[in-house]
Amino acid sequence: MALSYKLHHSGTKQEVSKFIHSLVKDTLRTREREGIVRPDMIHLLMEARKERVSDGVNGGKTAKLDLTDEDITAQATVFFLAGFDTASTLLCFASYFLALNEDVQDRLQAEIDLVFDDEVTYETVHSMKYLDMIISESLRLYPPVIAVDRVCEKPFSIPASDDQPAITFNKGDLAWIPIYCLHRDEDYFPDPERFDPERFSEENKKNIKPFTYLPFGLGPRSCIG
Repeated sequence: MALSYKLHHSGTKQEVSKFIHSLVKDTLRTREREGIVRPDMIHLLMEARKERVSDGVNGGKTAKLDLTDEDITAQATVFFLAGFDTASTLLCFASYFLALNEDVQDRLQAEIDLVFDDEVTYETVHSMKYLDMIISESLRLYPPVIAVDRVCEKPFSIPASDDQPAITFNKGDLAWIPIYCLHRDEDYFPDPERFDPERFSEENKKNIKPFTYLPFGLGPRSCIG
């Protein structure tokens, strides 16, 4: 990535890059001219440029970002690429687990037959609890990323607990959170290699220890996944 940046080469075909830039810029101009408001990332970036969005960190204060049209285009492109690949990968793994577990497949089919009539809507899909359990368990076994990192902004200490010693972080230290390892740790998820959607039932998910299930990270820098 650093070499590509130095060489001014994005790795994207020029005609594709021009198309995306044109599409986003036309969208920006149209929304500004017509006063169009939509609950999406483009709108949030436009509002951030006008100092109308909370930074989510400093007590809800608004933060003005020096964003050019090119910056917004770049963010929209990354958002599209990251969302497309991770969503398709998740669906592949979920389909694989359904193929291996006929009992889970049958129960999901029963839920589909129960909730759907002739029309598929967002609200109906959102109400499917067993489907959500399957997706959650698929994300546990194969999260979109195996780890995330964060930079410590001020000195912080994690007190000792059980047989774990205290840990002190200094400003500038890099903390690496191994999501894949956490999700497969038998201390947090018994029989971790087994695909079991029941881990995320209404009765069981409240027993999951906080910060041990992080398919999209956590906090103000988490993925909006």
